[in-house]
Amino acid sequence: MSTQNEALQERIDLLEERLAACNSQRLDSSVVIQFQGAMIEAKAREIEAQQDLLSTQQSVIREQAQVINTQAEAVEIVARTYNTMSNAFRPQLGAGQVTIKVENGILRMNLSSEILFPSGSAALSESGSDLVAKVAEGLEQIPYQVVVAGHTDNMPIGGRLAERFATNWDLAAARAVSITRKLESSGVPGRRLVAGSFGKYSPVASNNTEEGRAKNRRIEFRIVPIVRSQ
Repeated sequence: MSTQNEALQERIDLLEERLAACNSQRLDSSVVIQFQGAMIEAKAREIEAQQDLLSTQQSVIREQAQVINTQAEAVEIVARTYNTMSNAFRPQLGAGQVTIKVENGILRMNLSSEILFPSGSAALSESGSDLVAKVAEGLEQIPYQVVVAGHTDNMPIGGRLAERFATNWDLAAARAVSITRKLESSGVPGRRLVAGSFGKYSPVASNNTEEGRAKNRRIEFRIVPIVRSQ
């Protein structure tokens, strides 16, 4: 932005010099008017650039005002968010479809893929979309980063599903992206969202049973408060 302002100022200075030369040489008035018009346009652009800079600075100030200052404050925020999410997903917690825990200062919440997506699909179901909107509502307007990670079981992709997703990596990644898009459209700032895929490589249960495989097919939310660097 400063480089742009310097360039505009140089242009204005050059135009002023040329306008002065026009006046001293008593050139045709139409030439003088042409230079005057160019100067007005250049100064207008300079004002617009300054307004853009001011707007950016105000945005940064608002962001900095929300920064968490201490680790203790971050712990309190995580605890409050844990309670909010637990209340919002009480039925799913009771059914084992959602798990929530705090680990090393990070809130980790897992939602079963079965309650979010139709079988073999990366498009959210209507009820799944509503559940993700609940997650967005539970995230307070404080600095945090949300890592959305897709997980699958270890069953190979096959049949018609393989035409759309080459591997479990691809399916898990596509689902994670669907979740992040829904979070963003529900009000979570996109700059604080990260989508990733673990595929089959981070199971929470044995893949030797259908029950275990169902637990492994999930979307994980890692909610990390952002603490100001000291």
